[in-house]
Amino acid sequence: MPDAAIRSEPSRSRLSGGDCPCLGEPSSLERFVLVQADRYPAVLEDLARDAGERACGLAWLPFVYPQLRGLGTNPACLHYGVDGLAEAQDYLRHTTLGARLEEALSLLCGLAGRRGLLNVLGTADALKVLACATLFERASAGWDCYGAAAVHQRCDVLLRHHFDGRRDGVTLSLLADWG
Repeated sequence: MPDAAIRSEPSRSRLSGGDCPCLGEPSSLERFVLVQADRYPAVLEDLARDAGERACGLAWLPFVYPQLRGLGTNPACLHYGVDGLAEAQDYLRHTTLGARLEEALSLLCGLAGRRGLLNVLGTADALKVLACATLFERASAGWDCYGAAAVHQRCDVLLRHHFDGRRDGVTLSLLADWG
């Protein structure tokens, strides 16, 4: 699979990330649990609608498809940004959040035959999904615990099908910098 990137200019500050997916203290994921508690079912319904029928846009995108902190500049992207591989792996390890991420990624994988990801989300939000899938593909690589293998497979399908196998260059650069 090519690691060609759509975005390739890292302009974010370095954040810390962990190396081992099964060790370490879990990060605070309460911000995701709280916001998803009431909103997640509505998100699934919203994704089933055509873009023109959405009442409130995609304000839920940052907390359903999180990306590295600093990739987005709006307050929601900053608040719901993931602080590196360690927190992404904690997210996968979380019973509710990991399962919801797999479900939400599966839903996007299924859009290709019906309407296509860019038609459903638009370019800017599709890039956020690209960053999310790149992050969680890396976070789940070679890790077969807590459902990470299923998330890895969904990310791979999403990236191959909707992004021609490309990964987000900024996400890859930041992850490489963190070593």
